[in-house]
Amino acid sequence: GATLTLDPSSIVSMARQALTEAQGARTVRIDAHPEDATALRAQLSAFAPLHATVTDDASLARGSLRLHTDLGTLDARLPAQLERLAAALRDALRPPGP
Repeated sequence: GATLTLDPSSIVSMARQALTEAQGARTVRIDAHPEDATALRAQLSAFAPLHATVTDDASLARGSLRLHTDLGTLDARLPAQLERLAAALRDALRPPGP
C-alpha cells in the first residue's frame, strides 16, 4: 500500500501481469481499491486493444486486484497469491513418493 501511494504506476504493472494470465479473454472487468482504480483508469489505453473496465472495490487492499473475464475470474489479491506460493513451495519441498 505504501509503495503504491508513492508510485501509483506500480498498480498498472501489476494489472498488466494479471492480464497476461487472462490472455484470450474478450472482455475484462478489473476490481481494484478505489485509489488504485483511479490510477488504472488513467492508464486504460495501455491495455489496448483489450476492452477493460475498472470497478472500485473498497473491500480490496491497495495492490490487490480481481479480474473477471468471459473465461473466468482471476484472483490477484495478495493473500491469495501468498497462499498459491505457499502451496507451490510445499509441493516442491515434499519428498518424492514411493
